[in-house]
Amino acid sequence: MIHHILLLCMVLSYSFVIYTVKKLYINDYSISSIICDDKCNKNVILYMSFMTFFTFMYELMKDDNISLFLITSLIVGIMGVLKTNEKQFSHLIYSIIAFGSILCFMFYMSVQYNNMVLITSFIIQIVLALFMIIFIFNNIFYLETGFLINFAFFYIYLHFLL
Repeated sequence: MIHHILLLCMVLSYSFVIYTVKKLYINDYSISSIICDDKCNKNVILYMSFMTFFTFMYELMKDDNISLFLITSLIVGIMGVLKTNEKQFSHLIYSIIAFGSILCFMFYMSVQYNNMVLITSFIIQIVLALFMIIFIFNNIFYLETGFLINFAFFYIYLHFLL
């Protein structure tokens, strides 16, 4: 039962981040251009900190060290993205850590469970990642949004497999 409550808390925490991004989106280049802006950065960090706590507790309950490591890497990447200026090289490194951790997590879980829905979601994620790389110097806001929505779907679907 506690893992359901933790997932709900994660979703609620992240919902505040989504609301903040949606409220401030005006044809921005990327999600980073919104969340790193002074208008919302502190709020996003606050809500992501709550989500980080709930996610870490959730992952500890799963008792899977690889999953915990990958999610911890994701958290480090996200917090790095939030705490660095979008134009700094370190911001790109943190973005790669975050997105790479998501891909590795999805690959690991797809192999662990050999579930067609998870595998399909992982393949979609690879395609979205490739498009983000190809179009990195263009507007990738919707590609990033699709990437994050697909990961959220994957994570929630995985929750109900456990």
